[in-house]
Amino acid sequence: MMFSATRRLERAYTGTDYLVGRMTLRIGRPLPDRLLGKANCAIIITAANPESRRAPRAMNARRDARLQVILRSEAAGIMPTLARDPARRWPDEPGWLAKGLSLMHAAAIARRFRQNAIVVLRRRQPPCLHALR
Repeated sequence: MMFSATRRLERAYTGTDYLVGRMTLRIGRPLPDRLLGKANCAIIITAANPESRRAPRAMNARRDARLQVILRSEAAGIMPTLARDPARRWPDEPGWLAKGLSLMHAAAIARRFRQNAIVVLRRRQPPCLHALR
């Protein structure tokens, strides 16, 4: 992972619980293959809190709705996710697990929403953080 944002942000992202259905994913921990189904990879992406700055709940909801529309039209499949700070110092962030997007395409979408990073899921590999800045 090449991460140019602050170490504090890197620690926050890697310490986050990523909830997908009944599963909790963590950066660097084994990934259940059943999550990907027939796909070889997927991306977790959010539109909330651009540049890791807290935004009003209504603004995050509008951004999330726009991201959902984009992903429904461009991804092979999506599932809702929730990024949760285990210490609860940061509010939960809604997001999406998207299958069928290339890493470059997913990164471009995330950059449009001014995100610092996305989570990359690959079969038989632990989730990893992919920095965008």
